[in-house]
Amino acid sequence: RSQVWPDFADSAYHAFVTMAKISADHDIVGPALEVVEAELPAAGIPAQIGQDVEPKEGNSFVNCLVRFPCSSALGIMTLCLITVINTVAIIAEQGAEIFGSGANNDLNDVRTQEWEAYDQAKEWVKIFGQSEVDSDCVVESFGFSRPCDNRTYPAQTQSGEVILTVFVAKDGDNLFTEDNLEQIRAVENTIVKNKAFDEYCLRRDKSGADKSCQQPPSPLGLFYAPDISTASIFNEIDELDGQADGDLEVFSTPSLNADLAVIQSNLLSCSSGTVPGCSLVSLNASQNAKDIYRLMLPFVTALQRPRGDALQDVGKTLKLAAYMKAVGFYAPLVDYYFDKDFSISNPKSKHSRGVLSFGLPLAGYKNKDDAAEEQSENFSTWFRAEFNDYLKNTKDAGNVEVLFFATPLVRDEFLQIIVNDLLKVLISLSLVFLWIFLQTGSIVIAIAGITEIILSIPLAFFFYYSVFGFKYFDGLNAMTIFIVAAIGADDIFVFMDQFKMSSYHPEVCVNLKTRMNWVYSRASWAMFITSATTCSAFICTALSPLPGIQSFGIFSAFVIAADYVLVITWFPACVIIYHNYLEGRPCCPCCCFDFGSEQNSWGEARCRVQELWPYTRTMQTSTQKVRERGPEDAPTKRMMERFLSGPFAGFLGSRFGAYCTTIFFLLLLIPSAVLASQIKPLSSSEESLPADHPFQRLWTVSGEEFPSSAQTQNTPVHLVWGIRGVDTSGISVLREGAAKRGQLVWDESFQFDEAAQQH
Repeated sequence: RSQVWPDFADSAYHAFVTMAKISADHDIVGPALEVVEAELPAAGIPAQIGQDVEPKEGNSFVNCLVRFPCSSALGIMTLCLITVINTVAIIAEQGAEIFGSGANNDLNDVRTQEWEAYDQAKEWVKIFGQSEVDSDCVVESFGFSRPCDNRTYPAQTQSGEVILTVFVAKDGDNLFTEDNLEQIRAVENTIVKNKAFDEYCLRRDKSGADKSCQQPPSPLGLFYAPDISTASIFNEIDELDGQADGDLEVFSTPSLNADLAVIQSNLLSCSSGTVPGCSLVSLNASQNAKDIYRLMLPFVTALQRPRGDALQDVGKTLKLAAYMKAVGFYAPLVDYYFDKDFSISNPKSKHSRGVLSFGLPLAGYKNKDDAAEEQSENFSTWFRAEFNDYLKNTKDAGNVEVLFFATPLVRDEFLQIIVNDLLKVLISLSLVFLWIFLQTGSIVIAIAGITEIILSIPLAFFFYYSVFGFKYFDGLNAMTIFIVAAIGADDIFVFMDQFKMSSYHPEVCVNLKTRMNWVYSRASWAMFITSATTCSAFICTALSPLPGIQSFGIFSAFVIAADYVLVITWFPACVIIYHNYLEGRPCCPCCCFDFGSEQNSWGEARCRVQELWPYTRTMQTSTQKVRERGPEDAPTKRMMERFLSGPFAGFLGSRFGAYCTTIFFLLLLIPSAVLASQIKPLSSSEESLPADHPFQRLWTVSGEEFPSSAQTQNTPVHLVWGIRGVDTSGISVLREGAAKRGQLVWDESFQFDEAAQQH
């Protein structure tokens, strides 16, 4: 240590500096300096006041990097490429199935177990009773596999794809004007009057005898009702109370809803012949109910038939629909088409909606399971070619904004969203690359840094999936690219800052070995502390019962660990290569201006093109420059370094600074606690797509602007007999993947006999 042999250390150091200067004056480069460096023992490095320099040889791994930087970098990159090949092979084998987002429930929760039992039993019931099962045909449904249905159905009588449409008035609060209705009709006719629509529509007759298409639920049925006059019906009902004042007071008749239900039930019995001699007059119901039923029957019947060509009286149709909506018997015919503000007192609606349904199996197939992918592709190709561009352009035409959700386009839309998200990832990585370049001043270091960040993903996946055997990989894990981009860039800045700071200490720049040992010992420990704490935080998510959260946390921990390994192995090797061959050399004639160098102050420029030719491998490195400069010519620290190591460090180290810092963070807890107390459960559906996407706009408007209707499915409560539950013992979704949902356990003692039916 320099404290032990002060005279020897001082003499050796000055002798070394003198030789370095002589060699520089006589153009002695490279080997001469290297010999001198090799002969100087590490113990001879003088230490500044407060600087403790160990006389040891240093870290063996760092010394190896310094001695063989290219071989080290190549070896590390080879190992990383092996993990990349492994990751690509797994993705190629499994495709989109690698993401197991469908099993993000706690299998130990009784609600999950009961639902899984019901869901699996429901799938199996579909194939019970078949004469034979085609074992080669399997249908995948939300992580559960079942044999295909072998029964034969008439063409287009099973439910297939659907298109949900929402119409929004761009101007005003009333969508239903003559011009807007014509625009809505044009949109619907473009689809239903397509020459191939009959080959894909859902047929009304499930027996297959009648091949006509089922009428799609649409508000147009009210306004284009065929072969009737809605205005005449409205006027006749208006006159039932003796006053033609435009108010249908008879719809307020007490027990009207119950009377209409009695009439409907009895007339069905009359039509079937089970009750001879019955008629509307003989039914036990109020006269107003009988009159309303009689007058409304043509209108109700017309709603089931194909649209007419003539537009009905819009105002009276809206008023009639408002009164129908207030009566439970007629409400299911109209309530789906009007928003929550539509009422008798306000017969206006800014929004409306409809459904277009398509049928399966297509011609030439037995059922919807028969070559399901082929049928889906057949239909999607037709729909995409005929309507995709048209539907997307309708939102910009006329005074009606047309929103749509088309199940045939879901795959295309989500693929487009994924592509856009990948572009955002590229933009993010490009910004990180640019920032690293600006901070380090080297495009080589920036390339090495961004490469290290990207490689940490497949390296982590290799250990996560192939080594530790975690087979469940949630879609949320893709977000780790943004996490590692930030943390990886931070680690690079820590390492490079220590590399730059080493130039302030000539005693550590005796040679590259001593310099890199000093940098490595300081930077690696700082990065280890931050990486270890971050990994620990992510690993804590393994305590969650939800596989998706577990997968995200554990994979993120692997990514951070992989980034740390690369930033202390691959990145230092790249820095050493850069130091030895590129740091003091201009990269091209375009970069011939050297601003702010040691020989040139800011604002001056020096053309360095002459340094490119003749080209030689030898050059003066930054370590040699620091060594030649000597302790008396120490450079000025950067402004941020001066602030952090001076006033800021002094403030934190003082008693006053400690008190102020403690009080500040205690005060910060107050608004944090207030905001935390205001956390509430979601009051509306979470948006899974961008707010301006047509699909998301449709879901948002449907959920917020429309009330519950007869077509809206209520929350189902399933009562199931014949199953005991699912056996989840020994199953780990995280280890075995999303397909492991538990084994369905049948109740072997259950018999569907008379006693069970009376239970």
